[in-house]
Amino acid sequence: MSDLEKPEKGSNLLQSMGEGLTNIADSLTGRHLENRIREYTELYADVLLGLHRDLRNLEARTESLPDKKQFESMMASMQRTRTLLIVSICVSLASVGGFVWILLR
Repeated sequence: MSDLEKPEKGSNLLQSMGEGLTNIADSLTGRHLENRIREYTELYADVLLGLHRDLRNLEARTESLPDKKQFESMMASMQRTRTLLIVSICVSLASVGGFVWILLR
């Protein structure tokens, strides 16, 4: 069994030496740095594209909001509707009260 393990150790040693030499060569030629720059460029490009998409979505949502004059007009209309609703509820209660008073009399 020890004879079988020796070739594995030798091949592992050669493989690790080869990787070490490749890393040294990549460092000297700048390939490692180039790969890192490419990674970061792709990452930040994705981030910036996402931010751009989010900004466009926010712009679209902002444009769909009513302006101040329209908002004030809508609020005034809602307040008039609320007042009419309260008056109609009061009239309804008065008529129900009058009906009950007539019945109990």
